[in-house]
Amino acid sequence: MANAMVKVDKAQQSQGKTQSSSTSTLATDAGAKFNCSVCTKLINRNLVHCLDCNGHKPKNVEVCWGCNPEQAPDSFKFKAERIKKKAEAATAAAAASSTTGPIRQNSGVSNPSSSAQRSNFFMSTNFMTMKPDFQQFGTTSTTTAAADTIFNELEWFTELHPLARAKPYLCADGKFTVATHIGVVAFETTLSDGRKVTLELTQALYNPKSPANIVSTAMLLDSGIYWNQENNTLYHEPSKQVVCEMERTGNVYLIHGTPSAVGGEVSRAKTPSQAVLASINYRTMHRRLMHASKSVVEAACNDAGITLTGKNDSFCEPCVLGK
Repeated sequence: MANAMVKVDKAQQSQGKTQSSSTSTLATDAGAKFNCSVCTKLINRNLVHCLDCNGHKPKNVEVCWGCNPEQAPDSFKFKAERIKKKAEAATAAAAASSTTGPIRQNSGVSNPSSSAQRSNFFMSTNFMTMKPDFQQFGTTSTTTAAADTIFNELEWFTELHPLARAKPYLCADGKFTVATHIGVVAFETTLSDGRKVTLELTQALYNPKSPANIVSTAMLLDSGIYWNQENNTLYHEPSKQVVCEMERTGNVYLIHGTPSAVGGEVSRAKTPSQAVLASINYRTMHRRLMHASKSVVEAACNDAGITLTGKNDSFCEPCVLGK
């Protein structure tokens, strides 16, 4: 009987060790870290990227505590610090708007400010720039232009549409940011002879957090607009007509212009070309679709017009562990 009891005890001990090991493994998996699919930072698996503040929030929390610290629980250790920073930012924006015009952004596509206010603000403090050393996410431009045209105010857009996936990139100042919308920009410039010219730029990214409005000369070349570096002008190659005069400040070329769009709602009637993601890695999409099967992932991407890459590498460790 004693021997039988000893055997039972050993079995229980073995079972206990197995359960302990399993629990430890689960805890390790829950606390494991991975690279964020948007900013590539190493984060816990229970976090997701917030496109508004470029921070990270828990998956099960609907409101980002970084963007809305006043709604965070008292246990959030950065609550007081975030509330203070938000108040300071609001105060700074209010002070700036009292001297240079409105600097506010709305969550939608409406534009409440008057055309006179926009003209004063953009003429005095906000310019479109061409920056030779502009860096795009993942690559460094070796041409004399930015890789993308990016604007930070809705007033410049006559047409705006959400991107199928936010586009991350690095600004020239080394700060990471993302663009969530794309559209058509129109602005008016006045030449030295008094003529007014309106330029329209397609495939312009919208990002309210961009430090400046950036015009890509590569994209201008594609549309027949050339850059004359001898007299700092842009001209239409087929007609040889000057369409814009620039001011050079260091290595930055400034274009003084005003939005051509009339105050009101930005048009969302048409969908510009290349407004969807060209391709994405299968494993990334598999995780974003909550570890769906390969057939489901492929069908979803086909419907969205997205090309899947790396489909042969479909191994997913969490899926294997879950089974």
